[in-house]
Amino acid sequence: MLMVYGIKQCDTCRKALKWLETEGIAHQFHDVRSQGLGQHLVEDWLASDHSERLVNRSSTTWRGL
Repeated sequence: MLMVYGIKQCDTCRKALKWLETEGIAHQFHDVRSQGLGQHLVEDWLASDHSERLVNRSSTTWRGL
């Protein structure tokens, strides 16, 4: 089963979840804002080759920083 991490109010996350449903792909959604994340999971993500993808640099919040 695919684990999807995101924010419930995010339009991109909602679009992705809808696509997964339409395609019949088994998945589970983990809302990082309400459910949080474990330290080890975040450390593993930061150590990965794709760590630059952890921050959405096209978001309104990022542009506001």
